Amino acid sequence: MLAVIGRIDLNRSLRTARGAALANLTVARVAVDPPIAYGRPRDGRAYLDTVEQKVVAVAGAENVAWLSLLPGSRSVGGEYRVEPPAPYTRQLDLDLRILDPDALPDSIIPAGGRVFYSTDRPGGCLVAILNQTAAERDFAGAPLGRTLQAADGREVAIVGIVDDRTSETDVPAPAVYLYSRQVPALTAIRTPFYSKAADIVAAESPTSGMLATVAVSPTYFDILQDPAIEGRAFDEGDDGGACGVAVISEAGAQMAFGGNAIGGALIGGGGRAEIVGVTRAFALGIAQRPDVPWVFRPFAQTYQPRSALVVRGHDLERRLDEAIATVPNGSELEPASSMQAFLLRTALAPERIASALVTVCALLALALSVAGLQGAMTDHVARRKRELAVRLAMGARPPHLAAGILGHGVRLVLGGTVVGLAASAVMLPVLGLNPGLDTLSGATTVAASVGAALAALAGLVAMACALPVWRAIAVDPRTVLQSE
Repeated sequence: MLAVIGRIDLNRSLRTARGAALANLTVARVAVDPPIAYGRPRDGRAYLDTVEQKVVAVAGAENVAWLSLLPGSRSVGGEYRVEPPAPYTRQLDLDLRILDPDALPDSIIPAGGRVFYSTDRPGGCLVAILNQTAAERDFAGAPLGRTLQAADGREVAIVGIVDDRTSETDVPAPAVYLYSRQVPALTAIRTPFYSKAADIVAAESPTSGMLATVAVSPTYFDILQDPAIEGRAFDEGDDGGACGVAVISEAGAQMAFGGNAIGGALIGGGGRAEIVGVTRAFALGIAQRPDVPWVFRPFAQTYQPRSALVVRGHDLERRLDEAIATVPNGSELEPASSMQAFLLRTALAPERIASALVTVCALLALALSVAGLQGAMTDHVARRKRELAVRLAMGARPPHLAAGILGHGVRLVLGGTVVGLAASAVMLPVLGLNPGLDTLSGATTVAASVGAALAALAGLVAMACALPVWRAIAVDPRTVLQSE
């Protein structure tokens, strides 16, 4: 029992404040049925939305957040092109043309990226296509993922390149094509256009390291105790129709942007994402290995058919399973469980192994302590054998002699305890351990641990002193005095 309590306390002490906070959450992992997930993504999103509605309605569910990758899971990094924050803009001389993709002229041939989609809705993120002349002149042939700024300040994302030459010898003027569905519903776009004056990054130039993309809902940063330390976190306006944004971890900001990430952008397979915030992304345990730096994308902008729903609340596992089971077109990957159970299998596994090893060492140390204390008490009784014999001969009662021997053992143990507590108080801040005194449950656990330790000390003294005390009160005064 003592070993189990010690292992639990060590597990808690090895966690950071964020790791301790996450342990009280509940997590449910779900997946959209494969035919729907990849054949009908709109229905896949509808399934995830319905699951969220069902979970929010569960009694006791205080708040929820979507994640495509849970903390502690093994992340896979990807390469991005980096657009550093630009201190100023440069003016571009571009012809403005309106394009209807349903009536695409034969002289216009897609040459890169994509054409306009139905998801490019009026009022959403403005998108544009450049012709090859503009792409080569203004963006060194790699405009995809870059942005233009209209004279009225509106951002326009470049999503494609077209070849609009009428003949092999024709060199058309640099031009930008806007979507006819977006432009009429808005105030007319004003020219000229401007571009951020950051260094042009060639398509084959990735970041200097790997970044792992994680899709999260806006509530992630509150529920998982990971607020933005620069810029902002996501809000409800960062939906599927808005321009791509991202929040990057502090390690990722340092690696990709040299620490100055706000206003910069990452350009990858999922398009362009402007960095709007930086988060610290604390480790969950002090022994956790450094992970691939994270890039957080809004869940509404990144479709993930396999995701996890994190819920703040207690004893929700069975009710979450029942609620999710009622939603068609998907399934639960595994029964809902506490975040603590998940972390103990993943991010906190090193702490669990370390606590088991320390527990074994503690039990060995306890056994050695009992043997050492018993040896010291045996020597103490042997040195006082003549004194004990004289006191017995003069009428001293055995219980009084036993109390004196036990008192000596208690003084030895208390001396070692005081030294050990003083050393622990000095080393805890040095090692960065968290004993849990900052929360009520943590303080209660520490108090229980102290009580268990005192009980263990009492048992230690009783075991170590039992045989020496019996020898002390079993002394035969006549035999001892005759031998002396």
